[in-house]
Amino acid sequence: MKLKAMMIKDIKDVFLNLKDFGEIHKVDGKRMAIIIEEGGLEERELRHKDMEEGLHTRRLRVHVSAKGYGPPPLIGRQMEVDGEYYTVTGVEDGGGMYSISLEEIRQ
Repeated sequence: MKLKAMMIKDIKDVFLNLKDFGEIHKVDGKRMAIIIEEGGLEERELRHKDMEEGLHTRRLRVHVSAKGYGPPPLIGRQMEVDGEYYTVTGVEDGGGMYSISLEEIRQ
């Protein structure tokens, strides 16, 4: 098996496997296995600053199969995750898997 084929198999069998890392979520109207990461220390510092300004910012990184999702989302477009709407702030294509950075700002 070639490396690329092995990587694509690992996306489904390891990274997005529901027994390991993957979880079912609704993304842009489709149910699919994804991984969601929420911000760490830097995120908490930004959240504190936003609270002082009367804003609430939530940042996520979503990891999804490129094959299952389709063409990568454009930066600046709205993306729905589990009924919540976020703005796409970045997209990385890593060998068959997208890492999509999202941001939601509320008052």
